[in-house]
Amino acid sequence: LYDYVALPGGSAAFLVADVSGHGVSADKLTGIVKSSFRSSSIDLFDPLAVVERIWSSLGSFEHDRFVSAFAAVLNETEKRLDYVNAGHPGPFMWKKSQSAARDLASLESTGPILSPAIQTRIWEKKTVAVEPGDRLLVYTDGISEAVDPDGVFFGEERISAHIEAHPEGGAVLVSELFRSLDRFSAGRPQPDDLTVLTA
Repeated sequence: LYDYVALPGGSAAFLVADVSGHGVSADKLTGIVKSSFRSSSIDLFDPLAVVERIWSSLGSFEHDRFVSAFAAVLNETEKRLDYVNAGHPGPFMWKKSQSAARDLASLESTGPILSPAIQTRIWEKKTVAVEPGDRLLVYTDGISEAVDPDGVFFGEERISAHIEAHPEGGAVLVSELFRSLDRFSAGRPQPDDLTVLTA
C-alpha cells in the first residue's frame, strides 16, 4: 500500500508499506498500517513515530505476520528528507542532470521489518539533504522480484537502468518501468503486488 499527505509549506509525508500474507488477515493488517499512518498527524507524520505506531499496533497478530515500510517527510523549506526504512527495499534517490541521473543512491534499511516478535524500539530515523531537481523512487519487492517465464528476477539493476534512461522521474519513469515489467514477464500475472511511488 501507499499513502501520502500534503503538509504546510509545500512539504509532504508519505508511506510505502508491504504486509505479509494474503486474504482477510492481510487485509486487516493493511487497514491497521494505513490507520497508523493517518493517526500520526498528531506527531506531524514524523517517520519514526509512524513506524513505531505501526509496530505497536501489531500485538494482536501472530509472530509470522510482518510489515516492511518506508515512511518519510519531505521538508521543502529545510530542503531535507527525513525517513525510516523498516526492512523495506532501498528506495532510489538521484539528482536529475540535463541528460542523465547522477549520484544514484539507495536509502538502505534503518531497522528490521515490523513484527510482533520484536520487543524493543530499534528503528533509526535518518536525514538526507535534497535540492531542486532531486528525485526519489520507492517500490515494493513485487517490482524487484517480478519474474520472467524462466524464473529470473527483474532485480534492482533493471530498476536503476530505467532511472538512468528516464532521469526526469515522475509519470514517464513509472510508465516505462511498468511497460518493461510487462514485457519481462511476457504478460503473465505476477504473484506479488507491484507498487511504486515517485517524488
